[in-house]
Order: sequence, then structure tokens, then C-alpha cells
Amino acid sequence: YLYIADPIMAVQAGSSGPADSLVQYSAAVPVTESVKGKRGRGALSGDKDKSNKAEEYLNSILPPREYTREGRLYVQYVSAQRATKADVNMLEENLEEKCKQRKARDTGICPIREELYAQCFDELIRQITIQCLERGFLLVRVRDELRMTNESYQVPVSYTHLRAHETSLHLVCRLLLEKKK
Repeated sequence: YLYIADPIMAVQAGSSGPADSLVQYSAAVPVTESVKGKRGRGALSGDKDKSNKAEEYLNSILPPREYTREGRLYVQYVSAQRATKADVNMLEENLEEKCKQRKARDTGICPIREELYAQCFDELIRQITIQCLERGFLLVRVRDELRMTNESYQVPVSYTHLRAHETSLHLVCRLLLEKKK
């Protein structure tokens, strides 16, 4: 299996292929009219109904990827392979390596670290959903709620708004700095 791009961000229509990611996907298969809409891979477990339900849910939270390479359309589905302890250890190593490669900050607000940890969380959700669908549902709810809460704090604040709330000490400091210039 390949570790490839975040399902939402990295592959744009008409791109040459998916970017690198922590989310685990199956190998890409060329799209033909006869296989559109079919997964074309084995079941998650012996129970076909349960496995189809889990695969459908996996596809809804981590949608299949489509991209074009050499003029041919390919699709990649999120992997339905159960994770082993070695897979979890590899995920942790890949996370640390990618943080170093992309020079993510260790502390403070860092969009690079935020993106990589989101990919890691999505991969953990994938792994847990395969084992227990209900836990996967709950983790997706938690992930989505955390994203909405985080986005609510990222409202742009104008300079005028900041000045309206500045304390007298901040005002003095600002005026002294402006006077220096």
C-alpha cells in the first residue's frame, strides 16, 4: 500500500498524480466505464454486508482519489487493510520525518504541523473504522467538531479592532515605537 495525499487537498483535477501523505490508500487502478463505481478489492472481513457498509463509510469520510497520469484517469480508494502494530509505528515515524522535512515548528501555531497532524488523525480514523465502525463514527464527529471550533478562532482581526482593545500600556509602547520610526 502507498501513503498518499490528503483526500481533500492535494490532488487537483488534471494533475499528474497524488501528493505524498500519511493516509494509506490502495494502489491506483485505471478507470474504465465498466469499473466506475466499483471498488474492485476484497472484503474487510467475512461478513459482506458489514464490509460493504464499512467501505462505503470509509469512502464517505476519506473519498476515493481521482487523478490523470499520461492522459489516463486513475482512481485510488482509501485502504481497507487492517493496521498492524508495525503500521502504527511506521505512521509515527513518517509523521516525525515529514515534520522535519517540511520544517514544521515544534511550538506555537504552525500550519504545516496542523496539516500533518490532521493527516495522521485521518489515518488513525481509517484504522479504527476498519476495526469498529461505531468508534470510527465517533472519531469523525470529534474531528469535525474540533475543526469547526478551530476555524471559529481563525477569524481575521483588523488592525483597527486590535487598537480598540489595546490597554494604556500597549498604547504607550505603540506610540513610542511609532515615534522611533
